Amino acid sequence: MSESDLIAAARECDECVCWLEHCEAECCRVFTFHLTLRSDVAFGKDEVRLHTVMTPDMKRYYELHGAKVEGDWVIVPRNACRTTLDRLDVYLTCRELRDDNLCGLHKRGKPRACADLTLETADSGEWSITPRCLYVYKLKARAE
Repeated sequence: MSESDLIAAARECDECVCWLEHCEAECCRVFTFHLTLRSDVAFGKDEVRLHTVMTPDMKRYYELHGAKVEGDWVIVPRNACRTTLDRLDVYLTCRELRDDNLCGLHKRGKPRACADLTLETADSGEWSITPRCLYVYKLKARAE
């Protein structure tokens, strides 16, 4: 689909489930840390350790993706990471993502980090939305 077709399709889609054919649950396969000069990150030979404020919900979210959590440290395999100047993307798939790209926790309660994503929160800068996310195209549609 062209960019304009995706923007038009996003106007008709009210929830992530109808967008799966375009994004393939990209957000369930990667999570991001925003990096600043104050970020406490240690790059080891085989792992990356990042210090962050940890809530019980975020601990659950990271562990669902296969990350280790020790106190306020998230520990991930170095080979699962891609870094840029201002972000660390961790490519670990949530263990509750089913083969049909639906969430196995949908009726039992997704982590708040997943359940709270809306157009308004996506536009707040608090979240990192993935390139093929529905909300990327909803924001583009809003800008037109």
